[in-house]
Amino acid sequence: MNVVSKSVLLSTFAEEIGQKVGRRTISQLQRLRDGMQSGDDSVLANIWDEVCVQAQREESVSWDLYLDLIRNLIEQQLSKLKPHEVGALWLQTPEGELWSEENHRAGEGSILLEDVVEHVLARYVLSAACDWDNPRIRKYKESELY
Repeated sequence: MNVVSKSVLLSTFAEEIGQKVGRRTISQLQRLRDGMQSGDDSVLANIWDEVCVQAQREESVSWDLYLDLIRNLIEQQLSKLKPHEVGALWLQTPEGELWSEENHRAGEGSILLEDVVEHVLARYVLSAACDWDNPRIRKYKESELY
């Protein structure tokens, strides 16, 4: 029988949930073509390609709009989760970890969805965008337009 701790179980569970939310958010961004800022003749195919290029190189003036869109998509995904799944993700945020350390015996706490959204945004979506690669992104980054 393997010995595991509650914290390892919790972080493993939260990691699986976070990855799922991140993948679904990326999938939604890959289906979005309306509102692309790179132009009609761009080699980039979707909003996700644009996010990746900007995360890897330089943010455009539209970066904050992209972040707002991504946050909204993440929030939609989180609304489909069970409360304990959102709670597990929240406990992985700095705010959740601090609460856990201070109140591990004290009782209830308040999960702030905004904290979870920012955690998923940074850890599962933007980190993936920084590493994402495909022929369109490579061609765009190599082009004279960039």
